[in-house]
Amino acid sequence: MRWQKRARIGVAIFGIAVAAVVYFAIDEREPPKEAPAVVRVDAAALLEAAGCEINRVSGVRQDFKVTCDRQLAYEDGTSKLFGVRIDVRERQGRDFVITGDEAVANDKSREISLTGRVKLTASDGFELTSHAASFRESDGIVRSPGAVSFGRGLMSGTGVGMTYDRNADVLTIAEQAHVSFADEAGENTGEFTAGRATLDRTRNFLALEGTVHAVRGGQTIDADRATARLTEKEEAITAIELRGSARVAGGSAAFDAMSARDIDLDYA
Repeated sequence: MRWQKRARIGVAIFGIAVAAVVYFAIDEREPPKEAPAVVRVDAAALLEAAGCEINRVSGVRQDFKVTCDRQLAYEDGTSKLFGVRIDVRERQGRDFVITGDEAVANDKSREISLTGRVKLTASDGFELTSHAASFRESDGIVRSPGAVSFGRGLMSGTGVGMTYDRNADVLTIAEQAHVSFADEAGENTGEFTAGRATLDRTRNFLALEGTVHAVRGGQTIDADRATARLTEKEEAITAIELRGSARVAGGSAAFDAMSARDIDLDYA
């Protein structure tokens, strides 16, 4: 019938119109975005992680803890750490913190080699800095082959090559040892140079050997070896023991100069 034919034509026109509206309403489909590429710090690393924490425990006691900002682990058992901090607990009644920009840790030898602004800080204020150092778990010794500086309060020193025994709390400077003492006003009260020096922080003495030269209160002091007895805070000298070719000159003493094989000086 005529009205049915008209109806079919109307429905067809309506369908075409709807299809046109839908087509123009839909934006062109965007291609899928590619996932951002993963930036590898080192393609040879088996593992890259943001942050790390390594604990060494003996029985119920924590020996030390290593934390870092970033870690790379390798097949040979070594790890490269960035932003490193080593916390060592209660040695000689003190806690120690060792920090560095980078480190390589070896699980087999239990040794950590640090580079870049290496710093050791004790809870009593003693500090030691170097550009590179290593810490070995088996003997608890921090070693540095290069230039180092150290100090606490009114005492400061420098040298080349050092070992620091955290268990015995003993610092040894291998070469070019230079140690100074000052008063509260910052004025120099004593200065030592020697080929080698050992600072025993438990027994409060500074041992020097190898062409020892010192200046204190206008006195010049020379000997083959010397031991300076220190106050408990290592800030002042109480006595000096000179051994081998000892000589003292100048100062406010009643004599101009004195020499002997051995000389002991006691300071009030």
